Amino acid sequence: MWKTTIITVATAVMTLAGCGDKTSKVFHRPPTSHDNKRLGVARGPFKLVQVRSCRSVRSRLADHVYDQYVVQLMNSYRYRYRYRHHRRGPMGGRSISRPTLRRSTNREAPGSPSARKSAPRSRPSAPPTDGSTAAKGSGSGPGYFTKTNNQVVGVDEADRVKTDGKYIYTIHGRQVVIVKSWPAKSTRVVARYEVGKRSTPHQLFIKGDRLVVFSRSTVLMGVRPGLANRPVTTRFQRRGRPMPTRIHRQVTKVTVLDIKDRKSPKLVANIDVEGSMLRARMIGRNVYLVSNFRFSIPKAIRSVLGKYSRYRYGGMTTAALAQLRSDIRRAVTTMPLSQLMPTIRFEHQRGVHSTRPLLGCSDLYLPTTGIASNLLTLTRINTHGGPVHATGIMASGMKVYASKKSLYAAANATNPSNPRQSGTAIHKFDLGSGKGAPTFAASGWVPGTLLNQFSMDEHKNHLRVAVTERGYVGKVPWHRWNRWRGRSWTTSSAVFVLRQKGEGLCTVGSVRGLAPNERIYAARMMGDKGYLVTFRRTDPLYTLDLSAPTEPTVRGELKIPGFSSYIHPLGKDKLLTVGQNADENGRVKGAHLQIFDVSDLSNPRRTAHYELTTGRGTSRSTAQWDHHAFTYNARKNILALPLTVYRYHANGGHFNGLVLVRVNSNAGSSNRESVGSGPGRGFHEIGAIDHSDLAQRAACARSPYQCSRPASSYWNVAINRSLFIDDHLYTLSTQGLKVNRLGRLGRLNRVAALTLAVPTRSIARTPHYR
Repeated sequence: MWKTTIITVATAVMTLAGCGDKTSKVFHRPPTSHDNKRLGVARGPFKLVQVRSCRSVRSRLADHVYDQYVVQLMNSYRYRYRYRHHRRGPMGGRSISRPTLRRSTNREAPGSPSARKSAPRSRPSAPPTDGSTAAKGSGSGPGYFTKTNNQVVGVDEADRVKTDGKYIYTIHGRQVVIVKSWPAKSTRVVARYEVGKRSTPHQLFIKGDRLVVFSRSTVLMGVRPGLANRPVTTRFQRRGRPMPTRIHRQVTKVTVLDIKDRKSPKLVANIDVEGSMLRARMIGRNVYLVSNFRFSIPKAIRSVLGKYSRYRYGGMTTAALAQLRSDIRRAVTTMPLSQLMPTIRFEHQRGVHSTRPLLGCSDLYLPTTGIASNLLTLTRINTHGGPVHATGIMASGMKVYASKKSLYAAANATNPSNPRQSGTAIHKFDLGSGKGAPTFAASGWVPGTLLNQFSMDEHKNHLRVAVTERGYVGKVPWHRWNRWRGRSWTTSSAVFVLRQKGEGLCTVGSVRGLAPNERIYAARMMGDKGYLVTFRRTDPLYTLDLSAPTEPTVRGELKIPGFSSYIHPLGKDKLLTVGQNADENGRVKGAHLQIFDVSDLSNPRRTAHYELTTGRGTSRSTAQWDHHAFTYNARKNILALPLTVYRYHANGGHFNGLVLVRVNSNAGSSNRESVGSGPGRGFHEIGAIDHSDLAQRAACARSPYQCSRPASSYWNVAINRSLFIDDHLYTLSTQGLKVNRLGRLGRLNRVAALTLAVPTRSIARTPHYR
């Protein structure tokens, strides 16, 4: 009777919280030893609440500094005395395992939210292009060109190379290079733009006549005047002037350029967002920057903590802990909040800056218990100008997925209901209509870890998440030194379906226990279908039916040697994958391509297979872990794939470049699989390109002594990206760019080649360089 009463009360509490545990009702496989309570779904929502006053922010930050410093003392003491004093209290004297932190019950103290300042508006630009692969208009430009291989249609992802058909925009060193790409014979560099001396550009966007560049940068946020009572040790202080302190901070520089005149880019604005960039997405004219900001302890607080450094060897009493908390709270209260929170700086003209806090106190969301040392921020920037809006949560971010209406950030986190259970926390942001500020919507938690952004997908207001669950199973002895005896480490795969209920992302359906002792190597979910690839010795391809969110099911399974790392759709019923081939024992042999027929989810079939390396050579492709390097021409059914091969079968040496493969998705049948390469088969390798000659020319531009070396010594030059513009293939590396025309039989006819390095005048005049 009492058991029934407890279950009823627990169910009511979960219902009021907004998330209930329904996974036990949607298992579609027999329960295994891996499906136990220790790897269950979180029964409570992973909640974040909005801050209403800056006072609560200061209180939580003070508690965080106190907690982190005490833990640091504990770890320092345990590291020194973990063998001799493993049963003693870490603070000496009494056995204080962890100080109890005094949390404020009123987390949202009443008060007026801080006023938000609007960013200066930038100048308007020309109307943007439609951004589709098929260019509109008559013969002024190409009729077809490929763009960045994005996960979601309509959501552009930042990359190091972009094109609008007529021009190619790329990055070389600290410069943004604009290359005229049409007509192909007139390919040349038309403009170079230096982002900054302390800036390193790495990704960009193109939208009409606006070019958005992201750079890692260190900027001077201000100068703090020196103290008069400092000892006179420098020549500046001997003259009676105190030594100033320059405040340099790590920022993400967002440079917006007006490229209406491609030959002369003009600066619209430099926006320095404090923190490190995680990912960026562009929807329409709005750019969404996801960055991580780590709280650093200011100097005023470090001076307070320095008084307690003598306790690192133990002996810290309860009175000392109370005094430490009081000193930290006093230092945080008297300190400007701008020294603790991230800032944003605007520059519309060279040397003219304006700085303000990136977030107001009302734009911040804190967890209900505890606080993280990381701040995840989402900043919206309009390419046509306007106020810059941002929102932040006290959490970490590692992987980002975005649809047209929502953005999700995921990171490893422990279960809020069970701190000993590891998993993944997922935070949802509502992007709205793109006119206002993005808002935090909900948070959730699932057991296991995600592979990459393809492990998440949103469909009909449901988020599907593919994870690899890890844990120990078996009996757990209580004895300290035998706590792992009798237990075994196991892994399995699972797919959870989440739906927003209030401020929580709740699990409404799941399928678990897939592929015991294996982990996920590739995932792709599109519409009502999903595909998972796991590997240990063989490559099971699982097909999932996701049409019913509350009851996802496994429809089919196909075991073959090797594994796939990236899954690319070919229409509705075919899949093109790239990965590594392997023998029966699971030993990888080299990169390979596969085509799967998934028209019948209950019976997936491999119709074509081609190993990109033969003989004793091994190979790998950048597209295995970077889907932006995967370029597929849907009109000509040609795949451009970066490839690195050791002991290449064609010339007996090493090869690092790009291979062209013609893909025939109709090859093979239910009775016969197309194996190998050749005309009429599933794959036909039609050519290869390398940039060893461009690397030789680039080295010659730096030093005349490199001009006499053979081009074969520069073989290890990776081709990062490739583009198709009509009948021409453009390949780009860190050294330069090549243009080849595709012939009738797939032959490559070289049209143009240029290096991005600029030689000095003396080297350019030498006969070797000419």
